[in-house]
Amino acid sequence: MPHNFRLLHFTLKKELTSVYESILLRTLALSLISLFIPIYLNKDANFSCSEVLIFYVIVFTFIVVGYHLSNNHICSKFGTSRSILLSVPFNLLFFFLLYNLDKFPIGIYIAPFVYGLSIGLYWSAFHFEFAYRSDSDHRAEEVKFWYAFASIIGIIGPLIGGFLISVAGFGIVFILVLLLLLLSVAPFFKSKSEEDISRKVVMKNCFRAEYFHHAPKYFVQGLRDMSMGIFWPLYMFLVLGEFLKLGAIFAVSALVSAFAIWIVGNRIDKVRKGFFSRVSAFIYGIVSVTKAFAVDFLQILGINIASGISGGIAEVSVNALAYDSANKSQISEYIFFREIIFFASRITIILILLFSGLDMINSLKLSFLIIAGASFLQLFL
Repeated sequence: MPHNFRLLHFTLKKELTSVYESILLRTLALSLISLFIPIYLNKDANFSCSEVLIFYVIVFTFIVVGYHLSNNHICSKFGTSRSILLSVPFNLLFFFLLYNLDKFPIGIYIAPFVYGLSIGLYWSAFHFEFAYRSDSDHRAEEVKFWYAFASIIGIIGPLIGGFLISVAGFGIVFILVLLLLLLSVAPFFKSKSEEDISRKVVMKNCFRAEYFHHAPKYFVQGLRDMSMGIFWPLYMFLVLGEFLKLGAIFAVSALVSAFAIWIVGNRIDKVRKGFFSRVSAFIYGIVSVTKAFAVDFLQILGINIASGISGGIAEVSVNALAYDSANKSQISEYIFFREIIFFASRITIILILLFSGLDMINSLKLSFLIIAGASFLQLFL
């Protein structure tokens, strides 16, 4: 089989077909709304900056709880696809609660708990599968396919989501997301349950000294995820004030980023992954500084494209490095260790912003500068 089709073969292995068909639908569903969640909390739920940050503290805490449940109680007994399957009802409940805040105001206090659990249950199992199944000689290339494919799928999601929110509000988008998430469960009904009862996944000794060699990279990766998924979209909306413009920017950026990741991803396996992770993080740091000074549509579009390219390449190289390291260790414990580092980085920046006493816009600008500084430091770690 030609070299460039390795991941297609990988994802369509008989025992993984259901999992990856589900991922395709899940990616499409969440691309419609995930970008707009922090904006919804601020605009529709009337959350202050501190309240948005506290919301995500709860989410990140329960991501760790979800990882623990997945590792120690679900994957070890029933297999990884069952953990992915179990994440869907929590996702459904989360969006149901957000959609019905006017009827059940108390739902806003339950939502971050179930959201965190859904993320933890899903990604713990997915990362295990990817680390276990992917080819060590072509791992960056396989991660490249995953990121590029997800970016392409994500092109239409923000556009559709932004358009629907602009003309009909969040309600119709929540309904569409719920339907797609329900459809994402369907592939599992054709899988044989005995195929999913497999490896024992137990979390032990998650803080071995040899694991900490890559901790700085994961710490910066956690900060970068915060910026790309929460801080930057919220800042963009506060500056632009239009959902459709926001969706268009992310759609254009996703297309350019997918192309760049596809081109550069071929080189990462041939050069040291650590080199790519440091250089791309340094470039991302420069881009992050410019985010604090973006004031119009064209500036934000250009910065978002540069952020998507540098951040995407950094993600591919660091994830490939993580899967390499996980395969040299006990996979589940290494993945859990990485999630703990993510948790530490996210909580650290949230606490800094909470105690800064700044308003929303200036807190976001401060976050970009902090993340830039951390990205510059990674060049030397």
